[in-house]
Amino acid sequence: MSQLNIVQIGSSTGGDAASDFFACYEEFIGLGILIDASPESVEATEEYYKNNFPTSLHEDRLIYSNYAIVADPLISEIQLFRPEGQPTSEYSSVFKSHVDAHRAGHHKDAVPVLVPATTLKKVVDKYKLSRIDRLYLDAEGMDADILLSLDLSSMTIPYIVFEHGHTDGPFSRNEKWKNLLNLFWSNDYQVFLTLTRALQFDYNAWAIRKDFLSCFNIGVPVIDQSGNRATMDGVPILDVRTPHCESLTVFRTEKNNFNVEKYLDLI
Repeated sequence: MSQLNIVQIGSSTGGDAASDFFACYEEFIGLGILIDASPESVEATEEYYKNNFPTSLHEDRLIYSNYAIVADPLISEIQLFRPEGQPTSEYSSVFKSHVDAHRAGHHKDAVPVLVPATTLKKVVDKYKLSRIDRLYLDAEGMDADILLSLDLSSMTIPYIVFEHGHTDGPFSRNEKWKNLLNLFWSNDYQVFLTLTRALQFDYNAWAIRKDFLSCFNIGVPVIDQSGNRATMDGVPILDVRTPHCESLTVFRTEKNNFNVEKYLDLI
C-alpha cells in the first residue's frame, strides 16, 4: 500500500499541525522530513517526537534536518537571525527585518548565525520523493520565495499549508502574494484563507489541488453581509472552528476531516 510523504519546513520545537497529523495517521506515514534552519530547533524537534511518539515513527520514519530552505540553488549557507538568547525562537528568520518586526513577541535584539542552506527541490532529489503528500511551510518571511521557486507542473504536492501574512515583507501582502496565487491557480489548485477564533485572518493559507479536494472536509464558507461567499483577492474564506476546538487556526487533522484511504486510492 502506498504511504504518505510529509515535509515540514520550519519545525520549530514540534507540537504543531504536522505532529497532530502524524498522531492521527501514524500508520499511513512512510517518511516525514522535519526541517529547521536553527540547529537547536532541530534538536528540540527530535526530542519532542522521541518523547511523544513510538520508536517505529520517530526513529524509523522521521528525518530531522538542519537547513534553511531557500529559493536559490547556488546558496549553500545563509545568515539566520534569532532573538538574542532564544535559539529556538519561532520568530527566527533569514530576514532581520522579520525578527525586528516581531520584537513585541520576544523583546530581544536580532543576532545572526551562519547556517547551512538548500532548496526544497534538492531535498526532494536527495530522498527520491516521488511526491510530497503534505507540505507544511512556515519559513518566517521566506514562504513565498520558496513556493515561487517550485515547478508545480512537475512536482506532485496535493496539499500545501503556508504562511501568507509575510509574503512581501513583515505583515505585508503585495506582488509576491499575487504571483503566488497565479502560480497556484495556473496549476489547478484551490487556495483558502481561514478565520481564527476572534474572527480575524489566520496567517496560514491552504493550497489544495482540485483533483484531491473530495478527500478533505475543508470547513464552512464565510458569508458576507450581501449573502455571498466571502473572499479576499479572489480567495475563499473559511471558518474552520469546531465546537470542540474553537481556537483552531490551522487545517483540522482529526480522522473525520481527511479521508486518507480515498486519498491513497487517487494517488
